[in-house]
Amino acid sequence: MGAARGRSAPGDAKPAALSAEAIVECAMELARREGSQALTLRRIGKELGADATAFYRHFRDKDELVLACMDKVLDIAFERFEEDAADLDWRARLRRAAHAFYAVAEELPTVTALGFARITGGPGERRWVEMVISTLHGVGLPPDLTALHYRAFVDAMLALSGLRATVHGLPPALADKDDAAWLRVYGALPPNQFPAIRAHSEELVRVEERDVFATVVDAVLTNIEVAARAHG
Repeated sequence: MGAARGRSAPGDAKPAALSAEAIVECAMELARREGSQALTLRRIGKELGADATAFYRHFRDKDELVLACMDKVLDIAFERFEEDAADLDWRARLRRAAHAFYAVAEELPTVTALGFARITGGPGERRWVEMVISTLHGVGLPPDLTALHYRAFVDAMLALSGLRATVHGLPPALADKDDAAWLRVYGALPPNQFPAIRAHSEELVRVEERDVFATVVDAVLTNIEVAARAHG
């Protein structure tokens, strides 16, 4: 990936020139391998064989780099969504888009956890905004409801994907602790005080995060359909 680009050869007198793309790719690879603690200017410069100060020719600070990395996550997800999506109806189109992002968020949890709640303003995000708004407009919603349901759809997609990415990025011991909590904590509550929880404790353990995501996405899409019919 980007870590190979711009690396100085032995004996080079000057640090290699950096591009914004190389920095982003390097940062994403470091985050994938080692987590967010690896995202320091010194470490990125070392990985690319360049002086860390060269970073500032492309990014004002680390936060701007995080936003650029998150925008790359959005771009990767959009490219994946676009494969074979041309002939889908609006509902299948948005469902496919949501699940494409969820899958990429699982693959790139560190960057997603850092940036899912932010507005990147970058080209990847712009593609998502244009696609979702144009799709909702095509359903027949007026502008105010188009904007509202755009936010509902995208915020639900980002929030649940970001939640999953945050949990996925936990150290293994903490992740295992969370996975066992429904059984360890809620499955052991006194049934006379918490009868509903105890009656459903085994089912709570078996709930899959992807099923939660699919249920919420479909609920948002159903609400969009109801709103479109009311204004059709």
